[in-house]
Amino acid sequence: MDIPSRDSISETVEKIKQKKISVVDLVKQHIDLAKNIQAETNAFITIFDGENNTEEYNPIEEAKKLDEKLTNGESIDNLDLIGIPFTAKDLYLVKNTHTTFGSKLMEDFVAPYTGTVIGKCLEKGAILIAKCNCDPWGFGGSGENSGFGPTKNPYDLERSPGGSSSGSAASLSAGVGFFSLGTDTGGSVRQPAAMCGLYGYKPTYGRNSRYGIGVMGSSFDTPAFFTRYATDTILIEKVIQGRDSNDATTDDYNLHKFEANKKPVIGIPKEFFEEGINDEVKNAIDSKIEEYKNNGFEVKEVSIPSASYSLSVY
Repeated sequence: MDIPSRDSISETVEKIKQKKISVVDLVKQHIDLAKNIQAETNAFITIFDGENNTEEYNPIEEAKKLDEKLTNGESIDNLDLIGIPFTAKDLYLVKNTHTTFGSKLMEDFVAPYTGTVIGKCLEKGAILIAKCNCDPWGFGGSGENSGFGPTKNPYDLERSPGGSSSGSAASLSAGVGFFSLGTDTGGSVRQPAAMCGLYGYKPTYGRNSRYGIGVMGSSFDTPAFFTRYATDTILIEKVIQGRDSNDATTDDYNLHKFEANKKPVIGIPKEFFEEGINDEVKNAIDSKIEEYKNNGFEVKEVSIPSASYSLSVY
């Protein structure tokens, strides 16, 4: 597939604020692209096109409201993601829309409320355009086991995009949206990010609220996400992080005092490089390690003796 290039989120927000592009036009462009790639990638379970679905949420109408704010000169100071199209794994609840959790058992379920993380994105002006395919309940590593059919990797349609957040990774790497919300329990964002050429960020457990997200393993589930740029990763995490009264495991990490003058240290588990690693992958990692060293990071070899048991335990 042809993969279109995209500006960063901050660049696009600035263009919207300067009225160089309209929110409606941008949202329609991404909805059209989502429809165009669906037949080949099967990345989506629901596309909110504003026309041909029965969902109460209508991204075109939301986009019109934002364009009207800009036209009328209303304050948009708190809309850090104004007009930014995004997608979300179909584990995220959005009030009065279908959420299937990747399972046919739940294809008629309509969410009674909106989850915290996705709600924060919407409050900041982002526009949800689709819910993404995934392994059922977030349990899987290939995107092949969804009740709605397997997701394909847009870089090579014969290959897996990884999982369980398969549709999120596949759609973003194909050019749809500027970020995509996923979940990560044992690698369900980090692994497909690597397989689709994206940034995949799994924050510390408790940094982002799990409220309003389908459960796979409550003590490990983490709201996570994909971006195309590291700067976008920082921006999205600032929007969605923080304590939530609906999730007792959350904490406000902004209140913690970290020692900014300490030299960053990166640990490289030696067990990850002993068996089964592809030479091309190892060379890429070695190159990145050298880049870290050249940029002032201290890199240490560490050991995780129990690593060989991790998959079986999981």
